[in-house]
Amino acid sequence: MKVSKAVNLFLDYHKMNSQKNTVRAYGSLLARFRDHFTDRDLASITSEEILSFLTSFNDTCTQLTKHTRYAYCTASGFLDTSFA
Repeated sequence: MKVSKAVNLFLDYHKMNSQKNTVRAYGSLLARFRDHFTDRDLASITSEEILSFLTSFNDTCTQLTKHTRYAYCTASGFLDTSFA
């Protein structure tokens, strides 16, 4: 699945099932994610690339926001946290 399609599906789901602030927060992050990874296949993006994206994106965010975004990505399986 392409990044743009995955972003649209994710946002469509949250528009129906989440609060407006949640959709707005995800929308901002995912718009930058979609622009950064253009039309790449979602499965081809490595956890290192996602971590690099989050690091560059979070420069002006509070520590709590950084932690929340990182926790979401690890819980969703987007980031490999195994050190083996």
